[in-house]
Amino acid sequence: MKKFKFIIFLYMLISNTLIAQTNVKLWDFNFTFGINLDKGNTERIGCSISLDIKRSSKVDKFIINMNAYYSESENKKDKNKGDFTLKYDYDFLKNESFFIFILPSYNEFQNLKLRMQNGIGLKHTFYKTSKADYSLSGALIYELKQYLDVEKKEEINRLSLRPKIKYSFNKGGKFYFVMFYQPKIDEWQDYRILSEFILEFNIYKNLFFEFKVTDEYNNIVLQDIKRNDLSIMNSIKLRL
Repeated sequence: MKKFKFIIFLYMLISNTLIAQTNVKLWDFNFTFGINLDKGNTERIGCSISLDIKRSSKVDKFIINMNAYYSESENKKDKNKGDFTLKYDYDFLKNESFFIFILPSYNEFQNLKLRMQNGIGLKHTFYKTSKADYSLSGALIYELKQYLDVEKKEEINRLSLRPKIKYSFNKGGKFYFVMFYQPKIDEWQDYRILSEFILEFNIYKNLFFEFKVTDEYNNIVLQDIKRNDLSIMNSIKLRL
């Protein structure tokens, strides 16, 4: 719990510093609505909405991201999942940056009432231009898990390794791939693999079409919970 309070305090300190520098920041807003086909703990067509807010300068970036998903399964009707991310990046060297994040989420299909992840890490950028961005990051994560139907609470320390490839093409098109490998520090068999693939195309002015595939694999799960969840989404994005 002390780790959680420390990260909250540090994050609030950084956020207050950013707020005082609004004259040098650039804001971006994205709103996305999609229809998704799910395979795993839910196997029905559902829908999703997301809001992404970024404020960036030449040396740092502040990100707020919110996602909400609705779907069904044979045994769990009217269920949903969602997540909320706060993240701050600071480029202290040309190709190296420091980051800190808070990521609460819930997933009723996986019987998760709450998964709270707090992390701190470093990123190395191999190549970055106005069109391309290739990087690798590593982080330490403190994770708290609470379940819906089980009186059980887990506190876990994880490592997180994340390669990322991002490339822009034509006028507003984007290709994006990211993968997270997150093993438990004292039990390497308890790991998660998260991956995301995105193709984005400009339709008209600030309107975009987005094709996204996400996959989540948990090697150790509760009884009656499937290890793998796959989602294919077709979305419309408004960028301001």
